[in-house]
Amino acid sequence: MRPSFLITAWLLWYVAHASRMVIAPVLPIIEEELGISHAQAGQIFTYLTLGYCGALLTVPFWSRVPGYRRTLKIALAGLTLTLFLMRWATGLGTISVLSFCIGLATGTILPSAIPLITTAYGKEKWTQNLSIFNSAAPAGQFFAPMLAIVVLSMAPWRYLFWAMATISAIVMLMFQRSAPIEDPPADRPQGSIAAVIRDPNMITLGILWTLASAAGTGLGFLTPVYLVEERGMDLSVANPIFAAGRGANVIGALYAGYLTERFTCRSLLGWIMALTGVTQLGIALWPENIGVSVWVFLEPFINMMFFPVGFILMARITAEGVRGAAVGLVIGVGTALGFGVTPWVLGAIADVSSFQVGIAGLGVITVFSSLAVLRLEPL
Repeated sequence: MRPSFLITAWLLWYVAHASRMVIAPVLPIIEEELGISHAQAGQIFTYLTLGYCGALLTVPFWSRVPGYRRTLKIALAGLTLTLFLMRWATGLGTISVLSFCIGLATGTILPSAIPLITTAYGKEKWTQNLSIFNSAAPAGQFFAPMLAIVVLSMAPWRYLFWAMATISAIVMLMFQRSAPIEDPPADRPQGSIAAVIRDPNMITLGILWTLASAAGTGLGFLTPVYLVEERGMDLSVANPIFAAGRGANVIGALYAGYLTERFTCRSLLGWIMALTGVTQLGIALWPENIGVSVWVFLEPFINMMFFPVGFILMARITAEGVRGAAVGLVIGVGTALGFGVTPWVLGAIADVSSFQVGIAGLGVITVFSSLAVLRLEPL
């Protein structure tokens, strides 16, 4: 398999995460322009996540008809169109519906790309290639606020989505040229999902994935609002701090691949969850903004290590015929509760109390969740 496909697969996951994160840097502006509460702002991400999880859970059922390659082409075309239409969204309802469509398109990418990568490259290269692939997620999360800084310096916030649509269109054309000629065997959905549900490793991994998602993108969606509303930072200061933390994710994702060659995935996941919870407590409780900025930088760096380790563990304990279903089900459930529910819950808590209370509570839960790794196989 040509290296160009791994590059294109990386770009697919990159544009998926950038597209999902691009609303966060302009959320304070959207709240002010539309006159909505924190909980209503969190609703935007709930709709986005519903679409994302809907795709993750259903792709194994219908992707066998068009094949993984054509499924990805459909997803990229839909993503480009939706981002283009977001320019004209004028109310909370329209933004929520289009966010759902963004989630639907980006959620189709992962369960289609993972089988292509694991089939295209030998098992001995899975650790390296999956770590490289997953580094696209933090890179995309870093790029979104940086793109927002550039666009907002020149144009209204709505033009940010046109810029993102252009990037999505370019990646779509690149995939058209470098996609593998043959698809891997499609999953048999009913048997695949039943096998995943019966596996205690997958159940435990799904619980951990939920909390890791809540700690990462779930909290990240509202980080700029927290820094502006409760920490008193200017948006021009909060967005670079937020972007720096997302940029650190890239290093964390790549470093995780290095660590999996020296330690078991089980022990790594335990330490990652415990340390992630500690950093969340720092974000919520540290008294001075300089210290909070450091914790905002460290939290995504540590948290992002969870996902490549989780991908590698999932690839090791699942057979080829159920891998797509495992990815869709575990990540779908984890994302629904982690990405989708967390912003709404934190926003609702902030409306009646403060973001600090919600973030501190999440930190405590995340620390204690590290004990769940004892139920995983020591792989």
